[in-house]
Amino acid sequence: MDVAMELLKGFEHSSILLPTWDVMILLVVITLCLLFRWNRAGLIIAYVDAYRWGWVFFNESFKGLFQTYLIGYYIFGVVVVLLYLLSWYFSDHTQD
Repeated sequence: MDVAMELLKGFEHSSILLPTWDVMILLVVITLCLLFRWNRAGLIIAYVDAYRWGWVFFNESFKGLFQTYLIGYYIFGVVVVLLYLLSWYFSDHTQD
């Protein structure tokens, strides 16, 4: 319970600053994906970028504390990417 309260207190008093160039590149890439109907690629790019922003936020906010949570965050991200790659590999790629 103590760890949960520390996490909540850390989230309460933290903020994240996103570089403008990073957001602009993300918007351009997602727009190109939607324009060329690469919906899955656009979704995974948005997910990975949001996941990276979460990693930056979590790492800067807690400055090395809660290493087990960071390792869990990393493992969860790798598992999600692996599941995406498996679903992409086994999906039907036919176009109408």
